[in-house]
Amino acid sequence: NFSLPKMCYMILNMGSASVSHSGRLLAKEPRRLASSAIPLPRYFQAADQVLNQASVFGVGGDVENQYVALFRFTSLILETIPNHPSINQAKWKQIQAHYKQKCAKVMSQLESLKK
Repeated sequence: NFSLPKMCYMILNMGSASVSHSGRLLAKEPRRLASSAIPLPRYFQAADQVLNQASVFGVGGDVENQYVALFRFTSLILETIPNHPSINQAKWKQIQAHYKQKCAKVMSQLESLKK
């Protein structure tokens, strides 16, 4: 029973923006820096929650917001998490590899949604 860090909360709630606005949100999306004050597991949890939100958008037929959520997932996995100070600890390497495999599938999904 914990509250997500502000950054994670913002990631999860940005998907609720109107469809016409989500393209602009994606274009203006700043690169997120990993904070050592936020434990690495919370970043992975946020990535899972963003991926779940993308699934909800997909089931609901909201392709534009699904794309934005999937893009945020890849950004967390490929840009933010690798810059976290704790990522070089051995215990995180296998978890990171698992998420990179998920990311490869998500990137395929992003490509198919772009068409």
